[in-house]
Amino acid sequence: MQYSVSKNGTTVTANITGELAFSVQQDFRAMLQEMTTAGGSKWILDLKALTFIDSAGLGLLLRAKAGAEKSGAVAALRPPAGGQVADILEIAHFSQMFEFV
Repeated sequence: MQYSVSKNGTTVTANITGELAFSVQQDFRAMLQEMTTAGGSKWILDLKALTFIDSAGLGLLLRAKAGAEKSGAVAALRPPAGGQVADILEIAHFSQMFEFV
């Protein structure tokens, strides 16, 4: 997993590429810390360039949602248009837990 965090007004966006799985949890936590430090009332996790996600990756997304709420922000996902990641997010009904942008 690679990521970059940027802020535009009150929105903090994390662009995530590569694979989101158990092995990247330390990097994901570092990303969440950067997002928390940046502030903002909305966090967007941009997953358009993500190539793989597993159940641990889904858990990391839920951790991001909890972290956003703890910081007084709302978490949203920008899912890819298709592929394995889009399929997994649909199967797991993540559109019912996150706003999709």
